[in-house]
Amino acid sequence: MTFLELAKAAMPGATDAEVDYALWNHTPFPFDPSPRTLFKKLSGYHRACANGRQLCETCSRIAVAGKWNCQWCLDALANSASQ
Repeated sequence: MTFLELAKAAMPGATDAEVDYALWNHTPFPFDPSPRTLFKKLSGYHRACANGRQLCETCSRIAVAGKWNCQWCLDALANSASQ
């Protein structure tokens, strides 16, 4: 089974572009290519999208509405910018 086939199994009904985006942006692929880790991350991303939630681009927590990051990452970025 290839990584793409694994991703499609974790995200039924997703397009190739959605699978590619999730594989590269919401999983530790290619640094940790264990099938269990990839399936867990991809299915979690798929469930979040199905429920209308956007995930943080940095850490994959639930993002603040209208933002690309979660509150934790926004606070960390603000603190690092002020120092």
